[in-house]
Amino acid sequence: MVSMKNINIYPTREEKIAIMKAVQEYLINKALELKFTDSADKLVVRDLRPTDLGLSGEDWSFDLSGGTANDYNVVINNHEVPDNKLIVIYGIRLHGDSNTKIVRFWLGDNTLKAYWDIHALSSFTDNERKEVVVTSLEEAIEYRPKDKVKVEFLISATGTEPIELMGFIVELKSGSEAV
Repeated sequence: MVSMKNINIYPTREEKIAIMKAVQEYLINKALELKFTDSADKLVVRDLRPTDLGLSGEDWSFDLSGGTANDYNVVINNHEVPDNKLIVIYGIRLHGDSNTKIVRFWLGDNTLKAYWDIHALSSFTDNERKEVVVTSLEEAIEYRPKDKVKVEFLISATGTEPIELMGFIVELKSGSEAV
């Protein structure tokens, strides 16, 4: 049985930086272990973008106006992680008001990796406080090459969900070759 991951609502700046550094270091080491390349110098870690998850555009926003309230709605549907890329999601940030209560992360259609209860974020009025991060690297959500990423939002009402999946991706630097 999958349990809810440990998340930190309203992390301190220091807590967020510590998790971000741990994720970046992990990604480099894991990419080398998976033999993306033979040198860390040939790798780059960058912020996760919506297009990395098969979404169109660079805005973190999900149109669920045609979704179903009080039910899970698929927002990323089995996007395959490309070769020589590795993704780790370590948090969520709201860019406005949200009706999302729970975010579920799947590996394909059959394996639930984790779920995060984020309903408390909606109660904050200050945008600086509208984010959560995992409490440890072990709680982060990892997707490897060829993994199929599926994400669902449990929403209380339909509309646009301004939710950013905070994460990093490691890939080969431009001009570098895989091993």
